Amino acid sequence: MLVERLGQVDEARTALEEAIQLDPTALGPLYALERLALADNDRPRLVELWGQLAAASSRPERRLCYLLDQIRFWADEGGDLGH
Repeated sequence: MLVERLGQVDEARTALEEAIQLDPTALGPLYALERLALADNDRPRLVELWGQLAAASSRPERRLCYLLDQIRFWADEGGDLGH
């Protein structure tokens, strides 16, 4: 992502979060936030984003993939988000 290379990750994250508050079905910002969460190993946020992506996706097969990602996470982590 260009933002990561420019070093403005925090500003980008804030703008992306604001964008999905305005339109929770906006896939572009959700995808970008997912990439940032993966890069940061932010597991709680990643699980939350998978739920948002599932809800925002218009394709049932994509919804299922995100929900399966959540299930796999919970199975692997035993429900522990490291808090």
